[in-house]
Amino acid sequence: LKTKMDLTPASSQVTHSQRTKADNSNVNSARPLKEENKTSPKVPSIPTVSSSMTIAQLKEECKVRDGKVKGLSGKNKAWFLDYLVEGTEVESSLEWQKRYDKFNEDLHKYNSICHAHPLADSTALRAPQNLDYGTRSSQRRADCAVCDIEHRSFCQQTAFRSCEKCNFDICKACFELESLPQSERKKVLDAKREALKKKREEKERQFREQMRQIKEQQRLEEQRKDRIRREEKARREKKYKTFLAKFPENVRNPIDRNTNIDKKLKYSVWTSKESDSMYTDPPSKEFNSSYDTIDDANLRVEYVFYYDNKLGVEKDDICAHHDTVCKSTGMRNMDDRDRDWTVSVVPTVAFDYLNLLSYEYHLYEEKDRLYFSKPIRKSQTDFEKEIRHPTLKHKNEKKKLQYTVWTLDSFRGFLCKKFNSSFNSLEQANERAE
Repeated sequence: LKTKMDLTPASSQVTHSQRTKADNSNVNSARPLKEENKTSPKVPSIPTVSSSMTIAQLKEECKVRDGKVKGLSGKNKAWFLDYLVEGTEVESSLEWQKRYDKFNEDLHKYNSICHAHPLADSTALRAPQNLDYGTRSSQRRADCAVCDIEHRSFCQQTAFRSCEKCNFDICKACFELESLPQSERKKVLDAKREALKKKREEKERQFREQMRQIKEQQRLEEQRKDRIRREEKARREKKYKTFLAKFPENVRNPIDRNTNIDKKLKYSVWTSKESDSMYTDPPSKEFNSSYDTIDDANLRVEYVFYYDNKLGVEKDDICAHHDTVCKSTGMRNMDDRDRDWTVSVVPTVAFDYLNLLSYEYHLYEEKDRLYFSKPIRKSQTDFEKEIRHPTLKHKNEKKKLQYTVWTLDSFRGFLCKKFNSSFNSLEQANERAE
């Protein structure tokens, strides 16, 4: 090697340092020229809240940040600067809006055939601007937006994916359904409808079974009560055998002819038991039985009062504070004031008027109803002018007509009846009373 180096001409010998400089110069010459002049692009800065802004600009910034803010007309610039915090970004500026649009564009990353534009997660977007929530509100789009597709019976209503550009929202169930091809979508819809139908039929079957069980329980309860009632009645008849001798068989055990409420006989026996709500709901008068003769009806009154009462007490524990017989009609009335228990008899033609304008509890119907002889009129104009404004002939107290209308009033602590008007026909008198 030394021999070769010695043989090399002096002009062709290059030192190590010279070779290194040459290599570096070649590398530098291979780099592109434009990279030497490359500079980073300038990012537009977002303006901040400062005292140089006008009151109108500060007011607009307040409305953008909080859409529900009120009472800004009387505020000065110092209040606005303190409220907005001087040095914070101006969210009403174009620069801030461009950055927000870029942020929203990054959020819209879910593609689906259900919408033309990419969709975003509804929980990541703020509330729609048409709801006037403002940019600083914590309200999310998923909290207030509803589904725009609304597949009936399947839709969950709450927004799952949204497109802020189109103001479009779709729930999770509709999104999964609408993202399928048309052929598969029809199959899924048919399967879901069939599942809903079966679920509905199962609910109906359970409801019918539940109602059947309730009716069966009611029937068994009625049988139990009826059995207890018969046993109690037999025990009472055995205990008070001497007292019950005077009551005939049709009085103690009325037949269907006597208990038929649709075809009553001449005299009707009724019972009344005042409840705890006697001051709000008048006690009802319930039909018990009916008879052709007043004697049988009066005996039935005594038998029901003592031996067949609804109180569940025996004859020795009940007291008739009033046991009267009307001299003119011969009808009997018995009542126990301590237990609010009353049994009486009235002519059948008058029984239907006992419960007028009071709650009548029908044992033979499925629910209670307000009983009136005629439908109630809703306004004063439904009555005739003569009924609304009686003439002097009807107001003349000295020369009363055939039927008199009176009112009950309190005078110095005493109840007194006052004359109101009189009419020749019963229908007009009833309308005047109403």
